[in-house]
Amino acid sequence: DGGTYSDGLAVNCSVCAAGTASSSRASECYDCDAGKHSGDGASSCLSCAGGTYSNGGASVCIACDNGTYSLAASSACSKCDGGTWSNKGAAACSTCAAGRASTSGSASCTLCKTGEFSASGAATCTSCLSGTATAITGSSECSNCSVGKHGSSTGMSECERCRGGTYAPHPGGTFCYDCGTEFGAEYTSATASGSCDLCVSTHYKDDDGLCIKKPDGVEKGVAPTDLRSMKTKEGVYRFTDTSRTVYACPYSSNCLGGSILNGSRCRPGSWGPLCFACEPGLHLASVPTEGS
Repeated sequence: DGGTYSDGLAVNCSVCAAGTASSSRASECYDCDAGKHSGDGASSCLSCAGGTYSNGGASVCIACDNGTYSLAASSACSKCDGGTWSNKGAAACSTCAAGRASTSGSASCTLCKTGEFSASGAATCTSCLSGTATAITGSSECSNCSVGKHGSSTGMSECERCRGGTYAPHPGGTFCYDCGTEFGAEYTSATASGSCDLCVSTHYKDDDGLCIKKPDGVEKGVAPTDLRSMKTKEGVYRFTDTSRTVYACPYSSNCLGGSILNGSRCRPGSWGPLCFACEPGLHLASVPTEGS
């Protein structure tokens, strides 16, 4: 019968050993080919299943190691390509998910670091381009830097805020523009700004958005202001919050200065244009300023 053999004039047939096989009326057993196996008394050799392999004359098939795979009837296992991975005994390698990567022969995929990203099946993670960033490990993409920020180099985990006096008007910027260079020395900006929407302290912003030099008699060493919030010095008078011209008061101590938006501009007890008049029952205690 198959799986046995007899040698010459032997009365009884002998059973083929594991790793060999024979057909009926055989005089000897043959070794199983590589990629196949058999047990005792086999009439034929069986192919190794996917995920296993064997050398010639094998009684059992051996499972492929982590990071390798094999098809059915394989004599050896092959390494997984970069961008794939496998566990022990795999018949095929699995693809790395987006945000992960692997080199050839890997048992697992590694998360991309901050400042890097990958699509599915990547052998390596890619650094974020200039003007983009990601602060998340395992990212499948990098995000454009927002308006007011920039990414000056590749592989950034966070975009940098533009400093005061500079601006980034579009998403994905790689540098910040200088307000003074682009618009003139009178223009500036706050930190992380998308435009030069402020004036330096020596100027005020008018209703058209232009920076105009403050007239004499106006506080200049203060935070950026617009026309309405502009502050006058003591002894100086503005008629309305839209007045571009200021006037010296004839009685300087009567004019308190400051912003018109904060209320009365005259010292208590005085009133009228340039705070020149006294309320009933009061009289001036000083002479007009020189030249008035």
